[in-house]
Amino acid sequence: RAWNDQPANPKLKREAGNMTLDEFKEAVSSTLGTRAWNDQIDALFKKMDTSCDGLIDWNEFCTYMLLQYRENDYMRTKRDIPFRSTAHIRHCVFNKQEPTTKLIYIENPSRYVSFSKEGVIGVWDTAVRLLRTYELPGEGDEGRNGKRQFKAWVTDAVYLPNMNKIVIATTSRDLHFFDISTSIYFEEFLLYGLADVPTCFDYYYDPKNPNSKACLLYGDESGCINLLYFKTPQSGQFERPFSHDEGVQKIYLPELPQHSKYVQLVVLDSIHPEGIRQIHYCPHNDVVLSSSGSHASSVVMMDISRKKKTYVFKVSKGVECFDYNKQM
Repeated sequence: RAWNDQPANPKLKREAGNMTLDEFKEAVSSTLGTRAWNDQIDALFKKMDTSCDGLIDWNEFCTYMLLQYRENDYMRTKRDIPFRSTAHIRHCVFNKQEPTTKLIYIENPSRYVSFSKEGVIGVWDTAVRLLRTYELPGEGDEGRNGKRQFKAWVTDAVYLPNMNKIVIATTSRDLHFFDISTSIYFEEFLLYGLADVPTCFDYYYDPKNPNSKACLLYGDESGCINLLYFKTPQSGQFERPFSHDEGVQKIYLPELPQHSKYVQLVVLDSIHPEGIRQIHYCPHNDVVLSSSGSHASSVVMMDISRKKKTYVFKVSKGVECFDYNKQM
């Protein structure tokens, strides 16, 4: 109903506490000590009179004031609405026409890091300006044309916030640990000789206790889930034997027990009959979810200790990716 300028219906039963327009004007004008704002008071009354009966009650008055305060609070604290501006599109020339496998966001300072299929790493600022690039080393010596003869493909990458590191998985069955604590990124560890090609990552740590036990999970081509538990991630990830050699510290997976002070590997075998496409860890109940292209075990939800029931979801064409919401 539209509000009209007619006075309140005298035959309408009036409850205690209701005010007509004239009464409202008189109350506000006396409070302000002037009648110079009568036109504004008239417009305000019309906004408050949501029932359009020529009267405003206490509930209408409070509702309007609360909405007004809420809008003012929002305007004071509002943040930039995403996607308001035109999207920034950048051509990654340094990718050498290879697709981008992964894009991650890192903090302190805020940066975007892109990873190409052939191992080119691009570091971008928040305005999507390229700052620097790196490249994963190849497996073989360089040929006559200056190009490496063998080149592994990047399958996934993950950010480890409490360690200031990123980990990159490749088809060479290895994990590259890059230190990103300074403006110049460098490879610190190389964990090689994995049982199969790692395909996807997930990572969990406790933000309230960043040096407590953390878990780096990765699925592989054989359908297994591998869990690397770092016992004191900020104190150290692997043993550091004394050496005069500088550069990347290489760690052969079968020799990982020598680093048991810092890290432990747990393998969950044969979760899927084929490669795992996505993996997600749920810390509140120590459950891991994974997906594959198999119609028989498209998504598997299982307890890491394998003491509880395992749930298997079947989809005719498998599952490429999924999302999980604890509240729902």
